Amino acid sequence: TFNDSSWLTGRSPFFSENATGFSGNTVLTPFMGNAAGQGVATCIFMTRRFQVPNPGALLDLSVDLQADDGCIVWINGVEVASLGRPVNPITFESLAPDATGEPKTAVITISSLSMLVPGENLLAVQAFNQAAGSSDFLIELSLNSSVDNVPPTVTSIDPLPGSTVRQLTQIEVFFSEPVANLQASDLLINGKPASGVSFGGPNDTAFQFSEPPTGAVHVAWASGHGITDASPLANPF
Repeated sequence: TFNDSSWLTGRSPFFSENATGFSGNTVLTPFMGNAAGQGVATCIFMTRRFQVPNPGALLDLSVDLQADDGCIVWINGVEVASLGRPVNPITFESLAPDATGEPKTAVITISSLSMLVPGENLLAVQAFNQAAGSSDFLIELSLNSSVDNVPPTVTSIDPLPGSTVRQLTQIEVFFSEPVANLQASDLLINGKPASGVSFGGPNDTAFQFSEPPTGAVHVAWASGHGITDASPLANPF
C-alpha cells in the first residue's frame, strides 16, 4: 500500500522526446532524456481509480498498451499485464530489457477478473525506459470492458405465425442468443403447456405438444416464465 495523494497529475500519453517522434499530453522531457540538464529518471509510477458496480457483470477486461520501452500493470495489487517487462525483483531502478519497437504495442486480455471488487478499484502502472540516457520514452494505455445488458429476443418461428399447416405437434423457436432456464411449460398452446422441449443448437429450441383441434391455434408465453440469456447479468426474455 502507498499514499499517492501528493503525486502530480496529468493526462496520458506521457512522453519524453529529444528529437522527433513521440508526442502526447504530458511532457516528461525535463525529468528523463540524454540532453544536458535533463533528469536521469528511468521509470514513472501511475495510478488511476475506477468504479466497477458489479464485477460479475463484466464479460471481459483488456488492457490496450503502448510502451517505450516497457511497463507492468496491476489491478488491486495483482499483476495483470506487462510489455517489455524487466526481470524480478522490480524496483525503481529496474530497466526495460531492450529498446526495440518504437513503441511496443499490445492488447492483452485479462483472463481472470477475481481481483476486482464492487465499487472502487485501483489501476497501477510502472513504466520503464531502457536506459537513463535514452532519447525518448512513452506510456499510453486504456482499460476496456464489455457488459451484455441486452435481453434475448425471438428471431424466427417455424411454422410462421398465421400460416396454415396440415399437422401441428411442434413449434421451433429461434432466439437471438443462447438462453437459460427454459422449460417446456414456458410455451402455452391454447392455454395448455407444451409437453416437451428439445434443443437443436445454442439458439434453437423446439417445443412438442399434442395436436390441438382443427382451427386457429393460440400460442403464447407463460406469464412468470424464467427464461433469461446466458450472460452474467441473466437478462430476462
